[in-house]
Amino acid sequence: MTKKQNNKKEKPAQNMEFDPSGHRQRMKEQYEKNGFSSFRDYELLEMLLFFSIPRRDTRVLARRLLNTFGDLNGVFNASEAELCTVQGIGEKTAEFLCFFQQLSDEYLRRLRMDDFKTNQSIYHPAIPDYEAHRHLLKAFDADEPPFFSVLCKNSAGMILFCKKIEGSMEEALLQIKRLIAEKTTFFITVGHHLAHSIDHPDQSDLDAAASLISVSVHMDVIFQDYVIFTPDKMHSLELMYYLKGYRV
Repeated sequence: MTKKQNNKKEKPAQNMEFDPSGHRQRMKEQYEKNGFSSFRDYELLEMLLFFSIPRRDTRVLARRLLNTFGDLNGVFNASEAELCTVQGIGEKTAEFLCFFQQLSDEYLRRLRMDDFKTNQSIYHPAIPDYEAHRHLLKAFDADEPPFFSVLCKNSAGMILFCKKIEGSMEEALLQIKRLIAEKTTFFITVGHHLAHSIDHPDQSDLDAAASLISVSVHMDVIFQDYVIFTPDKMHSLELMYYLKGYRV
């Protein structure tokens, strides 16, 4: 007696709000036609999640991630444990997002080194050090501002140390200048952590950055950025082009 063949069709995956194949194809066609310029943040994240989640609605997950962490920077700054607190994000996807962030950091690190070797100039590092931004933010996240911080790297772009510096701005700058003068570092990023929000950098911060760049130039140290951390935002003077005039 032969067994009856099972002709039941496989049930579709749950929580699919639309045909994933058709939607993903349209997203890919949109990217091929217009690049990233036509994408919103949740769509960029949604498309990235395609590579980790082959058969689910990643748009919902992308929105959840952004709602939880605020923006793309917040998502990529999050640890695996933090990512796994978001409904629908498992260990595999959290590991993928963290790996993507670390791979991007490594690409930018090598790009900075290639640019330095090509131009042989310490006056204008072409690529801001996003890894340093994240590290300074996370290392002192639980500390009560105001205070300064400094992150130093060797010539290979590897972190030597990350240090918190307390005291007045004058006292902090003096300590940072001493670190630069020791010539034990190759790249340096400085953070100024504030307890209040700001609309734009204060002149005292601009003057401090200019002073540190001047010392760095004489000591053959690459001053990468001066970053102001507030409760709701990060102000990178390099990304905001405030440092451009000081590097000439």
